[in-house]
Amino acid sequence: MSLLSIFQDTLLLSGGISAAQVANMQQAMLADGKISDSEAEFLFTLKDSFKGRDNAHEWTSFWVEALWSYLHDGGNILNQARLAWLKNRIDVAGTDEMELQLLAAIG
Repeated sequence: MSLLSIFQDTLLLSGGISAAQVANMQQAMLADGKISDSEAEFLFTLKDSFKGRDNAHEWTSFWVEALWSYLHDGGNILNQARLAWLKNRIDVAGTDEMELQLLAAIG
């Protein structure tokens, strides 16, 4: 079972994403200094699964920062292929607050 599956199974049993769970995700996902394709997908799945729940404010900050890093491929230059992925992943008509924060951070 992958690390992401373990996190997802554990998180889905809880009422919301706690600050401790965010810290664990940060440690696990950023251990190699970058967000992988599967980790980016996982973060979107979690966001969608936990929308409207009692999540720690650290969750939104981590989600935006992690995906910003993913879209910039760990540097300051926006990766166009990953930007296309993001455009396909979000629904402009129904963009939620976290997605809006990410879009604002991208500029």
